[in-house]
Amino acid sequence: MGMGGGAFSIPPERTRVARIQTVCLEYAKDEPNPRMTYRMQRVESFTSDPRVALVLESLGRGELPQKVAQAATWHIANGLSWQQLAAETIDHLVGADERFFSPVELAAASRVVARVEELVGHSSSGSTSTSTGSQG
Repeated sequence: MGMGGGAFSIPPERTRVARIQTVCLEYAKDEPNPRMTYRMQRVESFTSDPRVALVLESLGRGELPQKVAQAATWHIANGLSWQQLAAETIDHLVGADERFFSPVELAAASRVVARVEELVGHSSSGSTSTSTGSQG
């Protein structure tokens, strides 16, 4: 639209390339790559947990760094503990592996989760409600 509002329209018969901030909603799925087909869908088609939607909305508004949103999402949607997230590494072909999340990112993600739980009235020991989603 050219006005900086972020809204756009793509007719069904057209395609466009767009760079967007995303997170993986299902821990341990295959790594995404450009050869995969993705489709946009509502978060409600994946989970009914409002905490996930709040994290994704904050990421979309640019209020959260991607890695903070990723850690918060895996904690909420997949039940990964902060210790499990701290142990996640990026395996490099050459050289030493590195931590996927820094301690600062995990601390920020923990605060994000506490805040969204406060907003929706969940306790951190509450269950998550997920259903099988598709990549995208």
